[in-house]
Amino acid sequence: MTIKIKIVVIIVLTVLLQVSCNAGEVNLTKLNKADWILLETESFYIITDAAENDAVKIACELENFKYFLSRILNYKQKPITQKVQIVAVMNDDLFNSTGIPENYSGIYLNENNNVIFANCNSFRNSSKRNRIPGRSAILHEIVHWFIHNTPYGRDIPPWFDEGIAIYFSTYIKINGKVFWGNIGSGSNIYPSKLKNLKRYSIINTESLFKTTRLDLNVFNTSMSHKEYLEAFYARSFLVVKYMLSDPERTKMLNQYLSLLQKGASIDESFKYAFSISFLSLDRKVRYYLEGKSFRRESYLTEKTVMSFPEVKFVKHDLKKREAMKILITKISMLPENFLNGSSLKKNNKRTVR
Repeated sequence: MTIKIKIVVIIVLTVLLQVSCNAGEVNLTKLNKADWILLETESFYIITDAAENDAVKIACELENFKYFLSRILNYKQKPITQKVQIVAVMNDDLFNSTGIPENYSGIYLNENNNVIFANCNSFRNSSKRNRIPGRSAILHEIVHWFIHNTPYGRDIPPWFDEGIAIYFSTYIKINGKVFWGNIGSGSNIYPSKLKNLKRYSIINTESLFKTTRLDLNVFNTSMSHKEYLEAFYARSFLVVKYMLSDPERTKMLNQYLSLLQKGASIDESFKYAFSISFLSLDRKVRYYLEGKSFRRESYLTEKTVMSFPEVKFVKHDLKKREAMKILITKISMLPENFLNGSSLKKNNKRTVR
């Protein structure tokens, strides 16, 4: 059956969206020339080269966003024994000086590190209904942290991990109202890269659900793999949006994730939670994509009125030496592929884009 959807979606990728991906080059000289400040909130340590007023806006936005996620998602959070450490850079060139390739906008290092690097270029609050790439990038990584701080932990499947990060990175707050889910505003890197939904109409949920982190292999720079990644992210986002658009489907999704966490196989968990075949789910998703409800949800975002608590923060003035010590410690945690040729200590840590 040919899908006749004519709307378009901007694909959110915080990974390879270009053909080439050169190893990152750490430039400590550039990093040392920047002026860094450290803000501490209830949940985060944020080191940034932003002006103090902008840094405060980032800190408040992230605490508000974390509060929003805790209210919207009924996922029990593990106690925060270590605040999330965020390197929020306001300049493209300076961000790449950390050793992260130029076509990345953010990365989350888990494995008990809870470190986020984010390119917050042009960050500003969502007083208008536009999404700023630098803002969406850091929200995307916060979603990764939030989801990984649940009992599901390492057992979160890649398609769900990436799809839900894309979905909620569309969050904006205007006069106490929050909006999210508008797929037409879902890009945090390349707004010009519009993709026709018809290209991703064949979701193939079985292959999607069985995709592993090794399959994604984000260090593969070939054109064919780039296209594979684009399709993976688009399919992940569309399936997550389908699941979260209905309470019953959301309930089945949570049951599926819980079964995976308990050690059940993908096939066993899927059969028990959804009681249908993967082919049947494919048909249901395609039917959803063709329907009026999807087109309506794509333009009229979900919204709710929410009262946010006051965000408290402490500013720490950093001397150059202190700032560089913090930055070098965080940079040394990046994957060895990023630090190829760098003299910094390399630790292979599992990462989430």
